[in-house]
Amino acid sequence: MYFKSIEDKRIIPILSQWLDEDGETFIDVYIPLSGGGTTRRLIGTIDSFKEDIAGLPSGASIELIQANLYPFEGIIDDKFVRRVISNTIDGQWYEIHILDTDEYGRCSPEEIGSRLEMKAYLEENLGARVRLGPFVHIPEGIEDIKTRVDLISAKKQ
Repeated sequence: MYFKSIEDKRIIPILSQWLDEDGETFIDVYIPLSGGGTTRRLIGTIDSFKEDIAGLPSGASIELIQANLYPFEGIIDDKFVRRVISNTIDGQWYEIHILDTDEYGRCSPEEIGSRLEMKAYLEENLGARVRLGPFVHIPEGIEDIKTRVDLISAKKQ
């Protein structure tokens, strides 16, 4: 879904529904002229969303990504690793989000395309809280974004 403005009143009810369903969702914040990077983190409340968008400069954009796109969630242990490896497809790209990796709650996705690499990465991070699922491609064109019901894109006017 695409909204021209971050302040669009339709965003909060959709986000609220996602949070009711999943308990959390990902927010990606992009600030122009900041070196091309985005900051992705997991949020669990409407207040967190409001804090993240407060004070953003004009031209900044956000993407909200429904957390249920990452179906594997939990604390990494041997059982979790076995479940993930037995339920993923070798050669398909997946995103692994180690959650709350810094004091700001940011989590950068690790993109992995083989089960061997995934197993090694998960075993290196035993005990960490994680969400994992197929690679989420954020469409480039507004027309493609409009058709997505699991993604919200908006800009700061």
